[in-house]
Amino acid sequence: MTRFETYCQRQRMLYGERFQPPTGQHLIDAYNRDRDYRVQVQLSDDRMAWGYVSLSTGWQPTFLLMRSTRAIGSSTTLDHIDKIVASHWLRKRGASCR
Repeated sequence: MTRFETYCQRQRMLYGERFQPPTGQHLIDAYNRDRDYRVQVQLSDDRMAWGYVSLSTGWQPTFLLMRSTRAIGSSTTLDHIDKIVASHWLRKRGASCR
């Protein structure tokens, strides 16, 4: 079971039929890769932004682009029309450079 499927299952238990999962397969794929997977998104207003894909809470959640793991309140709301134009994995601390 993927991270997104687990999230949806948990939200359905909380909100029942009111729960409406967000759409956008490219955003779901990025969400499933967790916080170490950074994406550059071309937003609907033609701005570019880097961050990782997260989800809001509630019965009708939306995808969020979080700028960093320690920045609270710095998210940008994502929609299925926003395009991921680049991506990369963050190198783990202590990993060799080979």
